[in-house]
Amino acid sequence: KGLETFATAALATLVRTLCLQAFLAATTAFISVTSADPTLLAAHLVLKQFYIIMSFVTDALAIAAQQLVAAAPSTLEARQRATRLLGWGFVTGVVLAALLYVIPPSLLTDDARVAEEASIELLRIVAPLQLLSSLVFVGDGILQGSRDFKFEAFAVALASVGGAAVLILEQRPPDGALATAWDAVAVLNALRFLTFAGRFYLR
Repeated sequence: KGLETFATAALATLVRTLCLQAFLAATTAFISVTSADPTLLAAHLVLKQFYIIMSFVTDALAIAAQQLVAAAPSTLEARQRATRLLGWGFVTGVVLAALLYVIPPSLLTDDARVAEEASIELLRIVAPLQLLSSLVFVGDGILQGSRDFKFEAFAVALASVGGAAVLILEQRPPDGALATAWDAVAVLNALRFLTFAGRFYLR
């Protein structure tokens, strides 16, 4: 039984990780294919670095949520802990968003054009998205702590499909490829949060 539980958790986590990595790779490929301007691709990579750096912070919340929920002595206590962690996730998201509003993209690039393009999406999507991303990471930890690995993998796969649909369906000129890619990232995170919220609040 223990080995079966481990295998199920490992497989579900692998599916989740592969879906996320494939989606992020798809956003890069989308810009490469639809835009002839290498500046947009460079700006996208700068934004991904900001996004990844912020995710290291929010991933700490996910680990804490996983441990605290799993160690709760009762279902009621687990839900109370999860609710408090979601509150801390929101606060963390506000702090991270505020930081990104004041940290210039030139911190990660010395190309003025790349920094200018990155700045637009940093302020429009990446910074405010930290509020949602923080809640998503906490939600992942809560699902993992409650051993709901299959649902987490399903939710991420569904969200990845939704984000990919934006890449396919959103109509923008080639110079709008960067905006489309980050619209897709926003949809991915929105769907991840909505599926988690449905699971957490409606069960």
